[in-house]
Amino acid sequence: MHPLDNPICKSLGTSHSRFAKCSGPARRFVPSVSPLAGLERPDRDGFAALAALASPGDSTALFLRERGKTPFLHVLPENARAVELYERLGFTKRALFRLLYVRRA
Repeated sequence: MHPLDNPICKSLGTSHSRFAKCSGPARRFVPSVSPLAGLERPDRDGFAALAALASPGDSTALFLRERGKTPFLHVLPENARAVELYERLGFTKRALFRLLYVRRA
């Protein structure tokens, strides 16, 4: 797997590990740094492990790739200025993400 196929999980397992909270296949940045999280695999066990990392009131955001697709351009589609800039620089879209934003009650 290419590091950009799962950038948050890869980052938290390597260069940003000092900012990581981990539980099984789930990794997330400590809340004071970022709400972003990554899963080694987005399945029931991965989501359960991610839930174990959350405290009441915490927010967590995941980038989920579509099955069979490999993401390349990491930008929200509604951020038209960033999309336009990346395309002008020669980047191409490989897949669309669904962003899952979770807040524990």
